[in-house]
Amino acid sequence: MLKRDRDDFSKNVLTLMTGSALAQALPLAVSPILTRLYTPEDFGTFALFVAVTGIFSAVACGRYEAAVLLPASDEEALHLVALAGLLLTAVTLAVLLAVWLFAESVAFAVPLDGWLYWVPAALFFTGMFNLLSGYGNRRKRYGLMAQATVFKAVVLVMAQVGIGVLKSGAAGLIGGQIAAAAAGNFRLIGLVASQQEGWRRFSFSQMRRVGVRYRDFPKFQVPHTFLNTFASQMPVYAFGTFFAASVV
Repeated sequence: MLKRDRDDFSKNVLTLMTGSALAQALPLAVSPILTRLYTPEDFGTFALFVAVTGIFSAVACGRYEAAVLLPASDEEALHLVALAGLLLTAVTLAVLLAVWLFAESVAFAVPLDGWLYWVPAALFFTGMFNLLSGYGNRRKRYGLMAQATVFKAVVLVMAQVGIGVLKSGAAGLIGGQIAAAAAGNFRLIGLVASQQEGWRRFSFSQMRRVGVRYRDFPKFQVPHTFLNTFASQMPVYAFGTFFAASVV
């Protein structure tokens, strides 16, 4: 029994590693093409866009996506998924409202020009991919998770190269990023949508109960994750604020 468990563990790790390796190799393989299609300023704007999106998407689900692994029953896990999805939607709408109301002030600190309005879309799709991946990890659908990761990379490089041929500037890089995140969700959404029996027993009171039961995740992990992500992206913010996009 222990040997079979070890074999399964090794197989699952290899599956995820293979998917991640392929997903990283594809953008690297086309990087010589991208550097001829886009300018340093385009890459700088794209780096700043990814940095801004990343800091919000890392905490937009209240870190409940990490708690999905813990409930003993799938029903409780689905309620956590629903709660995390509602939090993600609320954060996305809040960011959209902030961009709409304070676009000029935000643009002074984060010089993304008109791309600020695309941050909420990228935030939602990236946060949803994190959430669905957490649920896929619970269901041990490692093959599907690897496929989704590779599919994201394929869509990313195809979109960035395809749009870049049109000489569209940073639009190709940012548009490809958003399209890739959406495509990854398309591959994983069936994990949740197929749980019809669990959704029939859904109740908001149960969702509140599981939210309170695992409240330590938003209470402790959100500040930690936010500060950790912000610190890792600080050079991008600093260069983006005080220097031109080409320096970024």
